Parts: sequence; C-alpha cells; structure tokens
Amino acid sequence: MAEREFQEDIETVKEDMVKLRTDMTELAKKLIDIGKTEVKEAKERLEVEARDLINGLVEELDEIGEKGKKTVKTMEKEVKEKPLLSLILAFLVGFLIGNLLDRR
Repeated sequence: MAEREFQEDIETVKEDMVKLRTDMTELAKKLIDIGKTEVKEAKERLEVEARDLINGLVEELDEIGEKGKKTVKTMEKEVKEKPLLSLILAFLVGFLIGNLLDRR
C-alpha cells in the first residue's frame, strides 16, 4: 500500500513536471514575443527620430546654401559696381595671406 502511494506520488510529480515544462515553454514564448514587440517599437521610434534629424539637417543645409548664394550675388554686385576697389582689396588680402604664410 505504501509502495502504491509512493508510485502515485511519483506519477503526480512526473505529471506536474510535464505541466511545468509546458508552462515554462509558453512563458518563454510569450517573453520572446514581448521582446520582439518592444524591439520593433524601439526600431520604429529610432527610424522616426532619424528621419526627423535628417530632415532638419537638409533644411539647415538648404538655408546655408541659400545664404551662400546670396553672399556670392552680393559679392558679384560689389565687384561689378567697384571693380578697381575689388581688385585692390583682393591684392591686399593676397599680400597679407602671403606674408602670414611666409612667417611660418
């Protein structure tokens, strides 16, 4: 009789172990699914932030390009209006840069 109860207890433990294994497998699958979902959401957030940063940089570069174009047009206008003064200034700037580079 004790042997029989012992065998029943062993069978009960075996069944519990099988159930525990099944529960652990399901838990692991759920954790993996949660992890995948979180990774996907994080990836999407990073992609959105990256796009926003790139768009901001493109806008800044466009603004810098426009300012550069305006500066060039202004310089061209000044050179056309005062060519002799522009020539003298260019000569002086070149002379100064040449002297600075010779000192090194």
